[in-house]
Amino acid sequence: MRFLPPTPNPLVWVILAASGAATCVAGSRLGFSAPGPDVFAILWFACALMVLAILAHNVLKAPAVVEPLALCGFWATMVVILLPASYIAAGFNMPLVDAQLAMLDEAIGFDWRWLQKIFAANDWLAWTSNLIYRASIVQVLIASLALAATRDLVRLNSFFTGLLIATVVLVVLSALFPALGAYSFYGLTSAEVGHIREHISVSGHLHDVAALRNGSLRDLSAVRWDGIITFPSYHAIVAITAGWATWRLRWIGPFNAVFTALVVLTSLPIGGHHLIDMVGAATVCAASLWAAHIIESRRLSGVEAPVPAQSPSRPRAPAFSPAVVDSMRRIKLAALRFGEARLTRRVN
Repeated sequence: MRFLPPTPNPLVWVILAASGAATCVAGSRLGFSAPGPDVFAILWFACALMVLAILAHNVLKAPAVVEPLALCGFWATMVVILLPASYIAAGFNMPLVDAQLAMLDEAIGFDWRWLQKIFAANDWLAWTSNLIYRASIVQVLIASLALAATRDLVRLNSFFTGLLIATVVLVVLSALFPALGAYSFYGLTSAEVGHIREHISVSGHLHDVAALRNGSLRDLSAVRWDGIITFPSYHAIVAITAGWATWRLRWIGPFNAVFTALVVLTSLPIGGHHLIDMVGAATVCAASLWAAHIIESRRLSGVEAPVPAQSPSRPRAPAFSPAVVDSMRRIKLAALRFGEARLTRRVN
């Protein structure tokens, strides 16, 4: 028995280590300082989860407990490494692409301001949408527990490997194509934001983004870790991957698919995303999950033990009694004779 649990794929730790090294190099070159104690607290939490996973793997021998612990530890480690990476990526100060994103929305006939007005005019709708928009971690936990309980190791590992690949791609794209979001681009007033401003700050990240871009903010311990990536949408990436992970489960798949659609919808008015941000997120997810599924299918082929074949020395009991079987045989022979007789009369 291996000391370490088989989930997640060791490859993801290699990708995380490489991402962490690249983040440190980029941060050092741009003059960023180390993040504050809150980030390191998450790292300690991730380490604690991994220790519990190793103990459960070697002592309890309960995969349904081991895999969620290990994967949640991996999730926390990914946040510790790639969340600061997203802030460092903004420090490259590449040209903003909000105008191009809004142009693409118009080209496909989508009116962001029309949708935003609907949500801004209703307090209950704004509150509910904010709750749905922030439920990404719940989706991850539900998908992890469901796949671990059903022992679908290929899909479980594909979920997390795909999510990691998509997040790394997301950070790279955010550095190359930074954006401030629809609220900043359209310049909505407080009155136009409406009830949405009572539940979420639509411009809270703009101060940090501006300071990161002009070089005045290089102390990562001073940031609020609100999430600053607009293109593609990270909330949509998490929701889509979680929806894909549980799609084949009858008892949760349809519900999670509907919830995924609601997260994508609410990301537009609540997250201030352009519609093309959702298209970008879906494209990144499709490519990442395709690559992850190929990787995990090859790695885990044969891990789930096949159902043992019945021993030839123990023949199966007949489904019917001998008398019934004999009667069925007689009926079959009579039908064949009747058919042969009719065929002979036709020929003659």
